[in-house]
Amino acid sequence: MKYQLGTVTRIGNRKENQDSYGSFSNDEALVMVVADGMGGHLGGLLASQTVIRCVASSFEKEQGLIKNPVAFLQKLVLDSHAEINRVGLRQRPPIQPRTTAVICLVQAGMAWWAHVGDSRLYLFRQGELMFRTRDHSRIEELMQEGSLTAQQALTHPERHRVTRCLGGLEAIKSISVSKAVPLKMGDMVLLCSDGLWSAMGDQKIEALVNGYYVDDMASKLASEAEKQSAPRADNITMILMRWLSASQKILPALKKQAAVSVKNPTVLRVPVTEKSPTTGKASPPAEDKSPTTDQNPAKSKDDVSDAVDALKAIFDEYKKELK
Repeated sequence: MKYQLGTVTRIGNRKENQDSYGSFSNDEALVMVVADGMGGHLGGLLASQTVIRCVASSFEKEQGLIKNPVAFLQKLVLDSHAEINRVGLRQRPPIQPRTTAVICLVQAGMAWWAHVGDSRLYLFRQGELMFRTRDHSRIEELMQEGSLTAQQALTHPERHRVTRCLGGLEAIKSISVSKAVPLKMGDMVLLCSDGLWSAMGDQKIEALVNGYYVDDMASKLASEAEKQSAPRADNITMILMRWLSASQKILPALKKQAAVSVKNPTVLRVPVTEKSPTTGKASPPAEDKSPTTDQNPAKSKDDVSDAVDALKAIFDEYKKELK
């Protein structure tokens, strides 16, 4: 696996940074996570830090390829939710910390992700926004209904209201997990808290994800978000990953999990049954009967062409920066 990672977290104009993030890897897999503690509830930072610890602990127990990525991500979400509640109950007095989160697993040349709330994942290919997660929020619902435009959403009074989160007494009834998306050389994956995207929107983010050094791009994104939202800038946190490996043949064990379209990867709404707010048990994922990615060998030339184009774009940007 070859990739570059850029990370940044900023406090903005808040008194405390309640965002947390982390990336963890072995020889076969990479896991990235961003969590945004909810400031309207006590213990937002505690909740977001708990998510990072849960992800790190679970991933540390894995060796090599994760055989069932969907079940793995589902378990990360449920374990984090349960642990946040347990940690909250241990406080004196007891509290109910809450957080949003987005988690991405990359292995075998493919990416899977799960999210709760309005922390987002973006996928860019050759400078074009291919996909972003759909927020669990009232604003997203209004946009999907056609009652609200993306521009109107940026200033809507309910723009920070989420309909799902980790932590709290409400049980998690379903989890949104993507199917596997094959990555191509040069693809950019961005995980971020709402402090980034709410400040400037998707088009501005797309325009700034166009450099050579991922750390520099992440820093520019954060600075622009702070500038656009000052003097009320929220916490801003992101992980930016550039994939540098050539397209890989999908392993037979993971073939059925591949999405047909990068722009519209199937989102599995995995049903969940929880016994209590502090202990959760997931029901097994439903059998996936959707079509798999075409493995026609004739497409290999297209993959090589895409890789070459991506490399050219990267080196072109590098030459510009040298000048």
